[in-house]
Amino acid sequence: MIMDLSLTNLQKLPKESKVYLDHNRVNFKIYNEINDRCEIEKGVNITTRLKTIKNDTEIGNLRNCQIRDGVAMVNFLHWLDKNVNNKKNYRNKCCTKADGV
Repeated sequence: MIMDLSLTNLQKLPKESKVYLDHNRVNFKIYNEINDRCEIEKGVNITTRLKTIKNDTEIGNLRNCQIRDGVAMVNFLHWLDKNVNNKKNYRNKCCTKADGV
């Protein structure tokens, strides 16, 4: 059962109720109010686990993104190797090139 976790609703909970929550994500005041009245079962937020499940489209897009990032890094490192001896404005050129990649 999903409930609104406002303090007024928490005070309506019967004593010794069980409440499942992610103690890392809940407001301190609410946590203390629940802890005083109910038994807390700690766990990871249910929606957090659901967000980790990726469909085929998301997996494909992540893979493509990593490939593009890898190609950009290789191109930048190649440019860096070719221009490492050119000391004039080296820092500015490096930053400009990295931003462009």
